Amino acid sequence: MPKLLAVVSLTEAAGLPEAQSHPPSTIVGTCQRCGRCCEFYRCPLYNGMDKGCLIHGRRPVACRIWPRREDEILETKCPGYKQTGL
Repeated sequence: MPKLLAVVSLTEAAGLPEAQSHPPSTIVGTCQRCGRCCEFYRCPLYNGMDKGCLIHGRRPVACRIWPRREDEILETKCPGYKQTGL
């Protein structure tokens, strides 16, 4: 049975392809427009009654690039995004 996690020496690590020595960590997914992030950050443009953003099509850059880190996904319990990689 292959070892999934193994300690390697620095010499062995130097010989690994870049993707194996530093696996990429990326966030994938799409906005589900659930409003959890808006509620969490108390956005004044979030309409809680209709459960929607008043300016979703013209939202600011900060909203468009969200989430930047896995902890933001976990804090808001966002259903649309997940982090892949190690």
